[in-house]
Amino acid sequence: MLRAIAPYLDRPSANLLVAAPDDDAAVWRGDPLVAATTDTMVEEIDFRLEWPGFDFRKLGRRLLAINLSDL
Repeated sequence: MLRAIAPYLDRPSANLLVAAPDDDAAVWRGDPLVAATTDTMVEEIDFRLEWPGFDFRKLGRRLLAINLSDL
């Protein structure tokens, strides 16, 4: 993924279409438009492996939902 957005990072201000303050997402002009978002979850802060019923698939879905909500 980094290779896909690397050309846009060289000159972000010229191509930046949307950058909401205090948001974790941005959209760059291009063909096609490029959207990037980033959010993290930290073990022991956002989740714990020892929680009853812990499932990495559920964690992945939660992280995906968190990131997609920024778009």
